[in-house]
Amino acid sequence: MPVAQNAKITLSKERAAPDGFFNIYPNPQGFQLFSELKNSNIDDPFEISFGFPNSTPFKQSFKFAGVGLQTGSDPKLGIIGVSAIKGCWTDVRISYTMEEEMSLKEFPDFLKKQIGECAKDVMIEFDGQAKEAAAEIKIKHNQIQRTPHVILTNVMRAQGMEVTVGSTAGKQPTIVISYAFNVDGESERAQPNPAGGGAKDTSPTKRTIYILGPTLAQNITRSQKFNLGSNSTKAAASKNDVNVNETDTETVPNPQDASPQQEAVEDAGREAPTIGNANPSDSQTGTTEDGKLTKDARVKLSKMITTEVSAKFPMLPYMVGIRPRDILAIPSLKGPGNFIEDWEVTEVTYQQNEAGGVSISLKGQRPYVGEETLMDEGSQAKVRAVVAQLQSLEAWEQFYWSGG
Repeated sequence: MPVAQNAKITLSKERAAPDGFFNIYPNPQGFQLFSELKNSNIDDPFEISFGFPNSTPFKQSFKFAGVGLQTGSDPKLGIIGVSAIKGCWTDVRISYTMEEEMSLKEFPDFLKKQIGECAKDVMIEFDGQAKEAAAEIKIKHNQIQRTPHVILTNVMRAQGMEVTVGSTAGKQPTIVISYAFNVDGESERAQPNPAGGGAKDTSPTKRTIYILGPTLAQNITRSQKFNLGSNSTKAAASKNDVNVNETDTETVPNPQDASPQQEAVEDAGREAPTIGNANPSDSQTGTTEDGKLTKDARVKLSKMITTEVSAKFPMLPYMVGIRPRDILAIPSLKGPGNFIEDWEVTEVTYQQNEAGGVSISLKGQRPYVGEETLMDEGSQAKVRAVVAQLQSLEAWEQFYWSGG
Protein backbone atom coordinates (compact mmCIF):
# COMPACT_ATOMS: atom_id res chain seq x y z
CA MET A 1 0.00 0.00 0.00
CA PRO A 2 1.18 3.60 -0.50
CA VAL A 3 2.89 4.77 2.67
CA ALA A 4 3.45 8.49 2.08
CA GLN A 5 0.42 10.79 2.20
CA ASN A 6 -0.32 14.52 2.15
CA ALA A 7 3.01 15.32 0.51
CA LYS A 8 3.74 19.01 0.01
CA ILE A 9 6.63 21.07 -1.33
CA THR A 10 6.84 24.86 -1.46
CA LEU A 11 9.32 26.83 -3.55
CA SER A 12 9.53 30.59 -3.20
CA LYS A 13 11.67 33.49 -4.39
CA GLU A 14 11.30 35.11 -0.98
CA ARG A 15 12.57 32.22 1.11
CA ALA A 16 16.11 31.02 1.48
CA ALA A 17 15.25 27.35 0.95
CA PRO A 18 12.31 25.17 -0.14
CA ASP A 19 10.32 23.16 2.40
CA GLY A 20 9.14 19.57 2.10
CA PHE A 21 6.65 17.59 4.14
CA PHE A 22 4.72 14.31 4.03
CA ASN A 23 2.72 12.06 6.34
CA ILE A 24 3.43 8.38 6.88
CA TYR A 25 0.44 6.27 7.79
CA PRO A 26 1.09 5.32 11.44
CA ASN A 27 0.92 1.54 11.08
CA PRO A 28 3.82 -0.91 11.65
CA GLN A 29 5.03 -0.48 8.06
CA GLY A 30 4.95 3.30 8.45
CA PHE A 31 6.89 3.27 11.72
CA GLN A 32 9.48 0.97 10.14
CA LEU A 33 9.99 3.50 7.33
CA PHE A 34 10.21 6.32 9.85
CA SER A 35 12.85 4.40 11.80
CA GLU A 36 14.88 3.92 8.62
CA LEU A 37 14.71 7.64 7.84
CA LYS A 38 15.63 8.65 11.38
CA ASN A 39 18.60 6.27 11.55
CA SER A 40 19.93 6.96 8.06
CA ASN A 41 22.92 9.14 7.26
CA ILE A 42 21.75 12.68 7.94
CA ASP A 43 23.50 13.83 4.74
CA ASP A 44 21.59 11.39 2.52
CA PRO A 45 18.68 13.26 0.85
CA PHE A 46 15.28 11.85 0.06
CA GLU A 47 13.20 12.95 -2.93
CA ILE A 48 9.62 14.15 -3.19
CA SER A 49 8.37 14.03 -6.75
CA PHE A 50 5.08 14.96 -8.39
CA GLY A 51 4.04 13.79 -11.83
CA PHE A 52 2.12 11.32 -13.97
CA PRO A 53 3.05 7.89 -15.38
CA ASN A 54 5.10 8.00 -18.60
CA SER A 55 6.03 11.65 -18.10
CA THR A 56 8.92 13.55 -16.55
CA PRO A 57 8.23 14.10 -12.83
CA PHE A 58 9.05 17.27 -10.93
CA LYS A 59 11.56 16.32 -8.21
CA GLN A 60 13.05 18.13 -5.24
CA SER A 61 15.57 16.80 -2.72
CA PHE A 62 15.32 17.23 1.04
CA LYS A 63 17.15 16.10 4.15
CA PHE A 64 15.38 14.58 7.14
CA ALA A 65 14.87 17.44 9.61
CA GLY A 66 12.26 16.34 12.10
CA VAL A 67 9.04 14.54 12.89
CA GLY A 68 5.63 15.33 14.31
CA LEU A 69 3.52 12.60 15.92
CA GLN A 70 -0.19 12.90 16.59
CA THR A 71 -2.11 10.15 18.39
CA GLY A 72 -5.81 9.72 19.09
CA SER A 73 -8.78 9.36 16.75
CA ASP A 74 -6.86 10.85 13.82
CA PRO A 75 -3.26 9.59 14.18
CA LYS A 76 -0.58 11.19 12.02
CA LEU A 77 3.15 10.72 11.64
CA GLY A 78 4.61 13.71 9.82
CA ILE A 79 8.07 13.88 8.27
CA ILE A 80 9.63 17.33 7.92
CA GLY A 81 12.34 17.91 5.33
CA VAL A 82 14.63 20.82 4.58
CA SER A 83 16.48 21.62 1.41
CA ALA A 84 20.09 20.54 1.08
CA ILE A 85 20.95 24.23 0.89
CA LYS A 86 19.96 24.72 4.52
CA GLY A 87 22.68 24.76 7.12
CA CYS A 88 25.93 26.57 6.45
CA TRP A 89 24.35 28.70 3.70
CA THR A 90 21.26 29.88 5.56
CA ASP A 91 22.01 29.52 9.28
CA VAL A 92 25.71 30.00 10.02
CA ARG A 93 26.72 33.64 10.47
CA ILE A 94 30.02 34.92 9.16
CA SER A 95 32.09 38.11 9.40
CA TYR A 96 34.78 39.47 7.07
CA THR A 97 36.59 42.58 5.87
CA MET A 98 37.39 43.19 2.21
CA GLU A 99 40.91 44.51 1.81
CA GLU A 100 40.57 45.24 -1.92
CA GLU A 101 37.80 45.90 -4.40
CA MET A 102 36.42 43.00 -6.36
CA SER A 103 33.90 42.59 -9.12
CA LEU A 104 30.37 41.52 -8.33
CA LYS A 105 31.03 38.45 -10.48
CA GLU A 106 33.82 37.34 -8.10
CA PHE A 107 31.78 37.94 -4.96
CA PRO A 108 29.88 34.58 -4.77
CA ASP A 109 33.16 32.61 -4.84
CA PHE A 110 34.63 34.96 -2.23
CA LEU A 111 31.60 34.35 -0.05
CA LYS A 112 31.86 30.57 -0.39
CA LYS A 113 35.53 30.73 0.70
CA GLN A 114 34.50 32.56 3.88
CA ILE A 115 32.04 29.76 4.67
CA GLY A 116 34.43 26.88 4.11
CA GLU A 117 34.13 23.28 3.00
CA CYS A 118 30.41 22.89 3.68
CA ALA A 119 29.55 25.36 0.88
CA LYS A 120 31.45 23.50 -1.84
CA ASP A 121 28.29 21.94 -3.32
CA VAL A 122 26.36 25.23 -3.53
CA MET A 123 26.25 26.42 -7.14
CA ILE A 124 25.75 30.16 -7.80
CA GLU A 125 25.01 31.31 -11.35
CA PHE A 126 24.41 34.75 -12.90
CA ASP A 127 21.72 34.83 -15.57
CA GLY A 128 20.71 37.22 -18.35
CA GLN A 129 22.09 40.75 -18.41
CA ALA A 130 23.29 40.36 -14.83
CA LYS A 131 26.07 38.11 -16.10
CA GLU A 132 27.72 40.93 -18.07
CA ALA A 133 26.90 43.70 -15.58
CA ALA A 134 28.43 41.77 -12.67
CA ALA A 135 31.84 41.87 -14.33
CA GLU A 136 31.72 45.70 -14.49
CA ILE A 137 30.42 46.50 -11.00
CA LYS A 138 33.08 46.78 -8.26
CA ILE A 139 32.30 46.35 -4.57
CA LYS A 140 34.14 46.68 -1.26
CA HIS A 141 32.44 46.24 2.09
CA ASN A 142 32.56 44.58 5.52
CA GLN A 143 30.07 42.25 7.19
CA ILE A 144 29.52 41.31 10.82
CA GLN A 145 27.62 38.19 11.89
CA ARG A 146 25.21 37.69 9.04
CA THR A 147 24.20 34.58 7.15
CA PRO A 148 25.69 34.05 3.66
CA HIS A 149 22.26 34.02 2.01
CA VAL A 150 21.25 37.33 3.60
CA ILE A 151 24.61 38.89 2.68
CA LEU A 152 24.32 37.80 -0.96
CA THR A 153 20.69 38.92 -1.21
CA ASN A 154 21.45 42.29 0.34
CA VAL A 155 24.47 43.04 -1.85
CA MET A 156 22.75 41.95 -5.06
CA ARG A 157 19.50 43.78 -4.33
CA ALA A 158 21.47 47.00 -3.91
CA GLN A 159 22.40 46.54 -7.59
CA GLY A 160 18.80 45.83 -8.62
CA MET A 161 19.39 42.06 -8.83
CA GLU A 162 17.38 39.20 -7.34
CA VAL A 163 18.66 36.06 -5.62
CA THR A 164 16.55 32.92 -6.07
CA VAL A 165 17.10 29.32 -5.03
CA GLY A 166 16.66 27.91 -8.53
CA SER A 167 16.87 24.18 -7.92
CA THR A 168 17.31 21.81 -5.00
CA ALA A 169 17.20 18.59 -6.99
CA GLY A 170 20.25 16.40 -6.34
CA LYS A 171 23.17 17.18 -4.09
CA GLN A 172 24.15 20.50 -5.75
CA PRO A 173 21.51 23.13 -4.96
CA THR A 174 21.70 26.09 -7.33
CA ILE A 175 21.22 29.80 -6.62
CA VAL A 176 20.36 32.09 -9.54
CA ILE A 177 21.22 35.81 -9.63
CA SER A 178 19.39 37.90 -12.21
CA TYR A 179 17.71 41.22 -12.89
CA ALA A 180 13.96 41.52 -12.44
CA PHE A 181 12.20 40.30 -15.56
CA ASN A 182 10.82 43.77 -16.37
CA VAL A 183 14.31 45.23 -16.92
CA ASP A 184 14.57 46.30 -20.54
CA GLY A 185 16.07 43.55 -22.68
CA GLU A 186 15.85 40.84 -20.01
CA SER A 187 13.09 38.92 -21.79
CA GLU A 188 15.08 38.78 -25.05
CA ARG A 189 18.10 37.47 -23.18
CA ALA A 190 16.10 34.85 -21.29
CA GLN A 191 14.26 33.69 -24.45
CA PRO A 192 11.55 31.77 -22.55
CA ASN A 193 9.54 29.22 -24.52
CA PRO A 194 5.98 28.03 -23.92
CA ALA A 195 5.79 24.74 -22.03
CA GLY A 196 4.98 21.63 -24.05
CA GLY A 197 6.16 20.28 -27.35
CA GLY A 198 8.74 18.00 -25.78
CA ALA A 199 10.74 17.64 -22.58
CA LYS A 200 10.98 20.79 -20.45
CA ASP A 201 14.38 22.38 -19.90
CA THR A 202 14.95 21.87 -16.17
CA SER A 203 18.19 23.86 -15.88
CA PRO A 204 17.94 26.31 -12.94
CA THR A 205 18.39 29.43 -15.08
CA LYS A 206 15.89 28.50 -17.80
CA ARG A 207 12.49 30.21 -17.71
CA THR A 208 9.39 28.55 -19.15
CA ILE A 209 6.08 30.16 -20.12
CA TYR A 210 2.93 28.41 -18.86
CA ILE A 211 -0.35 29.40 -20.51
CA LEU A 212 -3.37 29.52 -18.22
CA GLY A 213 -6.54 29.41 -20.31
CA PRO A 214 -10.18 28.33 -19.93
CA THR A 215 -11.30 25.30 -17.88
CA LEU A 216 -8.13 25.48 -15.77
CA ALA A 217 -8.24 29.18 -14.91
CA GLN A 218 -10.43 29.32 -11.81
CA ASN A 219 -10.47 31.99 -9.10
CA ILE A 220 -7.45 33.98 -10.19
CA THR A 221 -7.04 36.75 -7.63
CA ARG A 222 -5.18 39.99 -8.33
CA SER A 223 -4.21 42.68 -5.84
CA GLN A 224 -2.22 45.88 -6.02
CA LYS A 225 -0.11 47.64 -3.43
CA PHE A 226 0.24 51.32 -4.27
CA ASN A 227 3.66 52.88 -3.79
CA LEU A 228 2.98 56.49 -2.78
CA GLY A 229 6.56 57.62 -3.13
CA SER A 230 8.11 56.02 -0.05
CA ASN A 231 11.42 54.34 -0.80
CA SER A 232 11.30 52.08 2.25
CA THR A 233 9.24 49.31 0.64
CA LYS A 234 10.74 45.92 0.03
CA ALA A 235 13.12 46.00 -2.95
CA ALA A 236 12.74 49.77 -3.18
CA ALA A 237 14.71 51.91 -5.59
CA SER A 238 17.13 53.35 -3.04
CA LYS A 239 20.10 51.23 -2.10
CA ASN A 240 20.13 52.81 1.36
CA ASP A 241 16.74 51.29 2.09
CA VAL A 242 17.25 47.82 0.67
CA ASN A 243 16.35 45.58 3.60
CA VAL A 244 16.50 41.83 3.94
CA ASN A 245 15.13 40.22 7.07
CA GLU A 246 16.97 37.17 8.31
CA THR A 247 14.02 34.78 8.18
CA ASP A 248 16.03 31.75 7.17
CA THR A 249 13.85 29.35 9.15
CA GLU A 250 10.51 30.97 8.39
CA THR A 251 7.56 28.61 8.63
CA VAL A 252 5.72 27.93 5.41
CA PRO A 253 2.09 29.07 5.68
CA ASN A 254 -0.36 26.22 5.37
CA PRO A 255 -2.89 26.24 2.53
CA GLN A 256 -6.46 27.12 3.42
CA ASP A 257 -7.65 23.54 3.13
CA ALA A 258 -5.09 22.12 5.56
CA SER A 259 -6.64 20.48 8.59
CA PRO A 260 -5.79 21.65 12.14
CA GLN A 261 -4.31 18.20 12.80
CA GLN A 262 -2.01 18.46 9.79
CA GLU A 263 -0.97 21.98 10.78
CA ALA A 264 -0.01 20.74 14.23
CA VAL A 265 2.09 17.92 12.78
CA GLU A 266 3.78 20.22 10.24
CA ASP A 267 4.60 22.82 12.88
CA ALA A 268 6.16 20.23 15.18
CA GLY A 269 9.93 20.38 15.20
CA ARG A 270 10.19 23.64 13.27
CA GLU A 271 12.46 26.37 14.50
CA ALA A 272 11.22 29.84 15.26
CA PRO A 273 12.35 32.42 12.71
CA THR A 274 15.42 34.51 13.39
CA ILE A 275 14.46 38.03 12.39
CA GLY A 276 16.72 41.04 12.13
CA ASN A 277 17.57 43.95 9.88
CA ALA A 278 20.30 42.82 7.49
CA ASN A 279 20.80 46.19 5.83
CA PRO A 280 24.43 47.35 6.22
CA SER A 281 25.15 51.04 6.59
CA ASP A 282 26.92 53.07 3.91
CA SER A 283 30.15 52.77 5.86
CA GLN A 284 29.99 49.02 5.47
CA THR A 285 29.03 48.55 1.87
CA GLY A 286 29.18 50.39 -1.41
CA THR A 287 30.16 50.35 -5.05
CA THR A 288 32.72 52.37 -6.91
CA GLU A 289 30.30 53.07 -9.72
CA ASP A 290 26.52 53.40 -9.70
CA GLY A 291 25.80 53.21 -13.41
CA LYS A 292 22.55 53.92 -15.24
CA LEU A 293 21.71 50.24 -15.62
CA THR A 294 22.06 49.69 -11.86
CA LYS A 295 19.83 52.67 -11.04
CA ASP A 296 17.23 51.66 -13.62
CA ALA A 297 17.31 48.07 -12.34
CA ARG A 298 16.53 49.19 -8.79
CA VAL A 299 13.58 51.21 -10.05
CA LYS A 300 12.33 48.22 -12.06
CA LEU A 301 12.72 45.95 -9.04
CA SER A 302 10.64 48.36 -6.97
CA LYS A 303 7.87 48.52 -9.59
CA MET A 304 7.86 44.74 -10.04
CA ILE A 305 6.17 44.10 -6.69
CA THR A 306 3.24 46.50 -7.06
CA THR A 307 0.72 43.94 -8.37
CA GLU A 308 0.32 40.33 -7.27
CA VAL A 309 -1.66 37.34 -8.51
CA SER A 310 -2.65 34.09 -6.85
CA ALA A 311 -4.31 31.02 -8.34
CA LYS A 312 -5.02 27.41 -7.49
CA PHE A 313 -5.91 24.55 -9.84
CA PRO A 314 -5.66 20.76 -10.13
CA MET A 315 -2.27 19.44 -11.20
CA LEU A 316 -2.39 18.38 -14.84
CA PRO A 317 0.52 17.07 -16.93
CA TYR A 318 0.99 20.44 -18.62
CA MET A 319 1.54 22.29 -15.31
CA VAL A 320 3.98 19.78 -13.77
CA GLY A 321 7.31 21.49 -13.25
CA ILE A 322 6.19 25.11 -12.88
CA ARG A 323 8.48 26.91 -10.43
CA PRO A 324 9.54 30.40 -9.34
CA ARG A 325 11.01 32.61 -12.10
CA ASP A 326 8.76 30.98 -14.74
CA ILE A 327 6.25 33.13 -16.62
CA LEU A 328 2.48 32.71 -16.33
CA ALA A 329 0.63 33.92 -19.44
CA ILE A 330 -3.13 34.50 -19.29
CA PRO A 331 -4.50 35.25 -22.78
CA SER A 332 -7.51 37.49 -23.30
CA LEU A 333 -9.76 35.32 -25.46
CA LYS A 334 -12.40 38.00 -26.13
CA GLY A 335 -10.65 41.24 -25.24
CA PRO A 336 -9.27 43.85 -27.62
CA GLY A 337 -6.44 42.67 -29.84
CA ASN A 338 -4.25 39.81 -28.66
CA PHE A 339 -3.58 41.08 -25.16
CA ILE A 340 -1.65 38.68 -22.94
CA GLU A 341 -1.54 39.22 -19.20
CA ASP A 342 1.89 38.00 -18.08
CA TRP A 343 3.24 37.43 -14.58
CA GLU A 344 6.49 36.22 -13.10
CA VAL A 345 5.88 33.28 -10.75
CA THR A 346 7.22 33.93 -7.24
CA GLU A 347 5.92 30.96 -5.24
CA VAL A 348 4.63 27.49 -6.06
CA THR A 349 3.15 24.86 -3.72
CA TYR A 350 2.44 21.28 -4.79
CA GLN A 351 -0.08 19.81 -2.33
CA GLN A 352 -1.45 16.26 -2.11
CA ASN A 353 -4.71 15.82 -0.19
CA GLU A 354 -5.83 12.80 1.81
CA ALA A 355 -7.72 11.40 -1.17
CA GLY A 356 -4.57 11.46 -3.29
CA GLY A 357 -5.51 14.41 -5.50
CA VAL A 358 -2.82 17.01 -6.13
CA SER A 359 -3.31 20.73 -6.55
CA ILE A 360 -0.92 23.53 -7.47
CA SER A 361 -1.11 26.89 -5.74
CA LEU A 362 0.96 29.75 -7.08
CA LYS A 363 1.68 33.42 -6.60
CA GLY A 364 3.11 35.87 -9.09
CA GLN A 365 4.03 39.51 -9.47
CA ARG A 366 4.36 42.21 -12.13
CA PRO A 367 4.07 45.97 -12.51
CA TYR A 368 0.54 47.36 -12.61
CA VAL A 369 -1.55 45.43 -15.15
CA GLY A 370 -1.66 47.27 -18.47
CA GLU A 371 1.34 49.48 -17.71
CA GLU A 372 3.86 47.32 -19.52
CA THR A 373 4.40 43.72 -20.58
CA LEU A 374 7.09 41.46 -19.18
CA MET A 375 7.58 39.32 -22.28
CA ASP A 376 9.20 40.69 -25.42
CA GLU A 377 7.35 40.59 -28.74
CA GLY A 378 9.04 37.35 -29.77
CA SER A 379 7.86 35.53 -26.63
CA GLN A 380 4.36 36.98 -26.95
CA ALA A 381 4.20 35.80 -30.57
CA LYS A 382 5.02 32.24 -29.43
CA VAL A 383 2.17 32.33 -26.92
CA ARG A 384 -0.29 33.75 -29.47
CA ALA A 385 0.65 30.97 -31.90
CA VAL A 386 -0.23 28.33 -29.30
CA VAL A 387 -3.48 30.03 -28.26
CA ALA A 388 -4.56 30.40 -31.91
CA GLN A 389 -4.64 26.61 -32.25
CA LEU A 390 -6.91 26.14 -29.23
CA GLN A 391 -10.37 27.17 -30.41
CA SER A 392 -12.57 24.99 -28.17
CA LEU A 393 -12.77 23.83 -24.57
CA GLU A 394 -12.03 20.30 -25.76
CA ALA A 395 -8.83 21.52 -27.42
CA TRP A 396 -7.75 23.23 -24.21
CA GLU A 397 -8.45 20.06 -22.18
CA GLN A 398 -6.39 17.99 -24.62
CA PHE A 399 -3.63 20.61 -24.40
CA TYR A 400 -3.47 20.36 -20.60
CA TRP A 401 -3.71 16.58 -20.37
CA SER A 402 -1.20 15.88 -23.14
CA GLY A 403 1.40 18.10 -21.51
CA GLY A 404 1.05 20.84 -24.11
